Amino acid sequence: MKELSKNIELLLEIMNKLIIGIMEEDEKAEKIYLPQFTDAMLNTFPRIISAYTLPEFEEVKQDMQYWTGQVKRILEALESRDHFLLIDVLKFETMENLEIFKEMIGGME
Repeated sequence: MKELSKNIELLLEIMNKLIIGIMEEDEKAEKIYLPQFTDAMLNTFPRIISAYTLPEFEEVKQDMQYWTGQVKRILEALESRDHFLLIDVLKFETMENLEIFKEMIGGME
């Protein structure tokens, strides 16, 4: 779980930089952080989803559906090219829930 926690921390850091770049209309930052975000997301989300198959997650295993749906929401927001939607999905949905998940697995270590 420590490695997953580190992956989440890295993903959160990249997401924050990407969001700031989008808000500041910094195309250079977007070009730098969007590929990093995609890589970090593809590395982290499958691990989060598979964690719900562990016995420790039995009581919250239904949350796996949230994460699979959230991947879809992120991809849709990225494809839409709507910066406001992307910021909303990343900042106010995904980041907050990643923090909650990270705290939850931190309590399991």
